[in-house]
Amino acid sequence: MNVLAGFAGILALIALGKVIQLKGILNEDAAKQINIFVLMVTLPALSFISMYNIESFDGLQWLPVGGILVGVLVTILALGASKIMKLNKPQTGSFVITSFLPNVGFLGLPIMFAFFGQPGVEAAIVYIISFNILSPTLANYVSECYGVGCSLKPKEFIKNVLLFPLFIAFIFGIFFNLSSIALPGIVLAIIGDVGSITIPLILISIGVLLKMERADSFKVVGVIGLMRFVVAPIIAYVFGVAVGLSGILLAVIVLESAMPPAIANLSYSIERKLDVKLTLDAIFYLTLASMVALPIIAWLL
Repeated sequence: MNVLAGFAGILALIALGKVIQLKGILNEDAAKQINIFVLMVTLPALSFISMYNIESFDGLQWLPVGGILVGVLVTILALGASKIMKLNKPQTGSFVITSFLPNVGFLGLPIMFAFFGQPGVEAAIVYIISFNILSPTLANYVSECYGVGCSLKPKEFIKNVLLFPLFIAFIFGIFFNLSSIALPGIVLAIIGDVGSITIPLILISIGVLLKMERADSFKVVGVIGLMRFVVAPIIAYVFGVAVGLSGILLAVIVLESAMPPAIANLSYSIERKLDVKLTLDAIFYLTLASMVALPIIAWLL
């Protein structure tokens, strides 16, 4: 797929979501329900069928490892930056999680498809495993510590990772692929059809959820953008080169690491009483900025 055409399609669907929201066809609550449906049903279906059909896993194992490394290092740097900027606790919590937890699924998948087609989607799904690990562990812990108070529960975190539908679908997809167990064509067709609606639903829901409001602090949002669009991809690139990644795999690990803050950060901010406005500002403005930043990063690669 032509990259410009792919980005035009992404922007068109996001814009459609905003129009749908403005016309009152769907509200934020409905969009959140769509997100849950995507997370629990269509994205796992896409993950399963992608892993089932993948021809080679060579090098893919490094993608989630790199994603976790990037997340941990950016967290450390963000904590240091928050002290320099003298942010309060709720601000620090929002600043840190939006700095290290990227939108690798809801925005990463359609953008990887725009750049690289189905091979890019397959590699991105493997990378998303790092998000599945970082979200219920590091993001959960940081948001608690700077919001309602620290209460690390390792068993609960591990349970959340292992029982997450996307992770289960990923494992089963690999199992059936490597075991050479052929599933009935009708089953694969149904799973494929369900998975195929993932990207359009994701983009429309993003349009519904994004709020166009003036940022309270462009300086803080700018530093988050620096973490997302400069620091994170540089770390990913160095790691990727060090382990011998090249071509699409190197591009995917760098670009997925450079995605804007995940919409999931909003849930953490609301539930843990962090700075919700800062989180919203970071998600909205950096999602818009990513439409310029990501093509530049891809061009540099």
